[in-house]
Amino acid sequence: MISHGITDLRHHKYPSGIWYECRWVKDIDFNHLFDAWVRLSNADIGMLHVFTDREKQDPQTEDDSWFETGSFGGPAKPGLPNMGWAMAYGANYAAEVDVVRIRSEGFPVDEIDGVTVVRVTDKLSDVVDDFEQFSRRRAELKALFRPSLFWIT
Repeated sequence: MISHGITDLRHHKYPSGIWYECRWVKDIDFNHLFDAWVRLSNADIGMLHVFTDREKQDPQTEDDSWFETGSFGGPAKPGLPNMGWAMAYGANYAAEVDVVRIRSEGFPVDEIDGVTVVRVTDKLSDVVDDFEQFSRRRAELKALFRPSLFWIT
C-alpha cells in the first residue's frame, strides 16, 4: 500500500509511506529487498521486522498497535513506537544515530545513499528462531539511543 503525504489544517506534514506485508518465508532475502527500498525511497524512517506469534499474543497497548501496524507518530506523536529488526534512519533522524558507538557495541550498521540502516542482529530469522536473544539485543541497542525516542521500552 502506498499513502501519499499530506498537510493537515494545522500545517502539520505527514510523510508518504510504503507498507508491504507478506507471509514469512525464511528463503526470501527480505534484507536485500529492504535495502533496495531504502535506496529507491531515500527513506526518512523505515522498518523491517517479522512479527512473531509471541509479540502478537502479548497484551496489546496502543503503542504495541502502532508498532505492529508499522505506523510512526508524525507531528501528533513524535518518536517511534519500537525498534524493528532493521531500521532505516534518514535525514530527520541522523542526529539520533551514533554510528561509531552502535558499531562499537557489535551491531551491524550500513549507509545507503545517506540513510543509516541499523540491524539488531545479523539475520532477520533470529527474530523467529531465537526471540529471547533478539529481544535482549534489541534492548541493548535501544539503550544507545536517547530514552524518549522509542515509546515501548
